[in-house]
Amino acid sequence: MSIQSDTSDLTKNNSLKVRFSQATEWCLALLSAIGSMAVLIWLLFYSSYGFEFTDEGFYLNWVAAPKLYDSSLTQFGYIYYPLNLLVGGDVAWLRRANVLLTFFLSWFLVDTIIKGLFPSDIKSKVNRYVVSFGFASGGVSFFSFWLLSPSYNSLNFQALLIIAAGLCLIELEKERSFGWVLIAVGGWLAFMAKPSSAALVGVCVFFCLLITRKINIRMMLLSAMLLVFLLILSSLIIDGSISGFILRLQTAMTFAEFLGGGHTLVQLLRFDDFLLSSEEVTNFRVVLIACLVVPFFLYVNNFLTRTLGLLLSGVLLLVIILLITGKCHLSLKPSSFQGLLILVVPTAMLLLSCFFFSRRFISKFSLSHIFMALSFAVFPHIYAFGSNNNYWAVGSLVGFFWLVAGLVLFVPSLRGEKSSFILFPLVLFTQVVVVILVHSGMTLPYRQPQPLVLNVQPVELGRSGSRLWLSEGYANYLTDAITTARKAGFHSGTPIIDLSGQSPGLLYALGANSIGRAWMIGGYPGSFKLATEVLKRVPCEQLISAWLLVEPGGPRSISDSLIGTFGADLKDYEVVASWNTPKGAGGFEERPIQQLLKPNYSIDLSADKCAQTRAH
Repeated sequence: MSIQSDTSDLTKNNSLKVRFSQATEWCLALLSAIGSMAVLIWLLFYSSYGFEFTDEGFYLNWVAAPKLYDSSLTQFGYIYYPLNLLVGGDVAWLRRANVLLTFFLSWFLVDTIIKGLFPSDIKSKVNRYVVSFGFASGGVSFFSFWLLSPSYNSLNFQALLIIAAGLCLIELEKERSFGWVLIAVGGWLAFMAKPSSAALVGVCVFFCLLITRKINIRMMLLSAMLLVFLLILSSLIIDGSISGFILRLQTAMTFAEFLGGGHTLVQLLRFDDFLLSSEEVTNFRVVLIACLVVPFFLYVNNFLTRTLGLLLSGVLLLVIILLITGKCHLSLKPSSFQGLLILVVPTAMLLLSCFFFSRRFISKFSLSHIFMALSFAVFPHIYAFGSNNNYWAVGSLVGFFWLVAGLVLFVPSLRGEKSSFILFPLVLFTQVVVVILVHSGMTLPYRQPQPLVLNVQPVELGRSGSRLWLSEGYANYLTDAITTARKAGFHSGTPIIDLSGQSPGLLYALGANSIGRAWMIGGYPGSFKLATEVLKRVPCEQLISAWLLVEPGGPRSISDSLIGTFGADLKDYEVVASWNTPKGAGGFEERPIQQLLKPNYSIDLSADKCAQTRAH
């Protein structure tokens, strides 16, 4: 009886352990799913908050009317134009669509990796969709500067996500034909977003496939043909001919040289460094230790440690919820390199692999996995290539690729039911890092005066009447500008020459056509020369009917002598409206009054006079 009793007790204990293990796994999956949904809903809700007058205004002008501009290195306006039509030009919904598209592509990439690299013995144990959905949250760290509107940057990131998914499909020998199609489509989108990044990623992918012996001449030729077809089709749609499209690119490159913004080839080929503050180093270490401790507690098959690990996982979700709901605030100092914090998760993955699965980790190493991970590790620098800012700072916006590189090396070493006790905590830590980064961006949004949560004044702007919640200063600025401009007879679609040098967002809010460029940028050594050359390409009929936006004494103002290049003078215009510019607009604490000038049609400002001036 004693032996039977002991056997019965052992069976009960084992049964209890199994049930507790299953319950713990279910709870972890639930926590991860809640965290993922909370992050996504949070971003979608606040998509109607804030507005940035320089970069975001440039993006919106481009997307709203790409046909206005005949010279550009990036063609993102044409790619996102159908999306803008689909949402009716509503800025908030355009932002939401951009967030959802980025999240979906991030999920597709992670899911492709997990589906292709998970050993068959754990596919039934781990809820793949919850894990991939959770890690996909890392992709939205891209919006940590709070520039949610579609841009050449978002298109570049989305293109690299598509290329990465295609590379995974080829390397993992899963749906390889579709992988080649994705690489062609992603390469085309990368070129349309940023040709410098497209050239570099093409070289990277080619050498990765070459070294891992995955080059297939037939499929590579088909992929190249698809890429060429898409480029030719784009050329015909945008400029009506291939030669016209090439001329567009050549002109844009010449204009970039005029500006003197640090985009020459010599200036782009450089090695940047990064410097973390002592506070950032401490934060990195604390989060890394936590990333190691929580999975360790859950992995050890002990009631006490697993209960503690589950409680700590619940604390992680609580932190996420508190930050999202505004019940908890972080006092992090703004830093150009704060995005490097996402490196904590892949670092933890590698350390956990060495600690728990050292033999399997080494045995599962393959040339394909190593070079695929290396390729993804350099994708952030490929994304940043061409920028005149620090490559580490810019590249960290897409630090999601570092996370993906870690997954490529980490996932093959997992095995058995315990793998979920490693993965789910890492998902939660990924979400914590993302919330920290995005929360920092919402607290100090790019070139905006206050945290988004304090924006309480609604304003309707643009031709579609998009409703956004702004700070009091920004709301009053736009309301005054729109009201006084309408009283002066300004109508949507009227052309404006922006001589303030930094108000493309105001032009978008007024529903104006920004003549010459989507952003007539000031403040650079060659800003006046660039503006002069750009206006030479604008038909005289548009120039003589265009209104002027001036900001006398402004920090980025372009000289009003510019209008003399098409035969006009200030006496040909009359000031019909003026308003105060708010603090923080364009990144400047104080700015002077802006004025709106209307052409005085009683004066002889004709197309013939414009043509004669140009001829001389």
